[in-house]
Amino acid sequence: MSQALTIGLRANTITDPRYSLDAVRQLAEHPEYAVHVLTPRTQLNDVLGLLAAHGIPAEANSDPDRQFWNETGAVLVTDTVVQGDIRIGRGIALYEGDWQHTLQQVAAYADGKPRQVLSRYDGVIHDRQGWQGGKLQEAVAGAPEALRSLLDAGHMVHISTQRAVKQLPEIAQWLTDRDVPAVAASDVDAWERTGTVLVTSGVLPTDAEIENRAVNLIGGDWEPVMAEVARRYKARRTDAQ
Repeated sequence: MSQALTIGLRANTITDPRYSLDAVRQLAEHPEYAVHVLTPRTQLNDVLGLLAAHGIPAEANSDPDRQFWNETGAVLVTDTVVQGDIRIGRGIALYEGDWQHTLQQVAAYADGKPRQVLSRYDGVIHDRQGWQGGKLQEAVAGAPEALRSLLDAGHMVHISTQRAVKQLPEIAQWLTDRDVPAVAASDVDAWERTGTVLVTSGVLPTDAEIENRAVNLIGGDWEPVMAEVARRYKARRTDAQ
C-alpha cells in the first residue's frame, strides 16, 4: 500500500468564501499527499463543484465502506469517514490522550450552549491495540465517563467511524454496555438529539470535533497548518527509514 500521507479536510475549511483555496491546491498537488474532503451528504455536490471551479481534480466516494484513500492524483470527496494520518478542521478539541483537558476545551468552546459534538472512535474512545480482525477491545481510560459528561451538559454527541457499516450496532452496544446510551445509524444527515450518542459512518454537521490526529484551522490562517503537515510528513518519512 502507498506510503502517501493521508490528509482529511473537513468541508468547513474550504467552503467559507473568505478562505483561499491556495493551501488546498498545494496539498492536492503534492505528489506524496493523498487528500480527501469529509463533507455532510447535503454538501457533497457543492464541494465537488467548488473544487472543479478551482481546477482541483476530485471525485466522489461511491463506497460507504471505504476505509482508505491513497491516491495522490485526485481529491476524494466523501460523506463517510475514511482513515487519515491528519485531519484538518475548525472547532477541534484535541484529544491528546487527556480526556479531562479535552472536556475543558469543549466547555470553553461551547460557552454554556448545547453544541453538536463529534468524536472519533478508534484511538479516542476505543483503545485499539492492533486490528485483531475488527474485534472491539477496551475503552480508553476516562472515555465513557467523558461521553456521559458531554451528554449531561446537553450536547448532541455523535461518533463517526471508518469501520464497516455492519459494525455500527456492535459499537453502539459496546457503548451501552459501558453505561453510555447509544444508537447506530448510517442514513442520517444531522444529529440533534440529546441524551443519546449516535454511532455513524457518515460525516455530519458539527460545532466541535474531538480527534487525536487533528490540526485546527484557526481564523483561516493556513500557515501553521501547512507547517504542521510538513512536520508530520517529515516525521513519517524518518520513521519509515
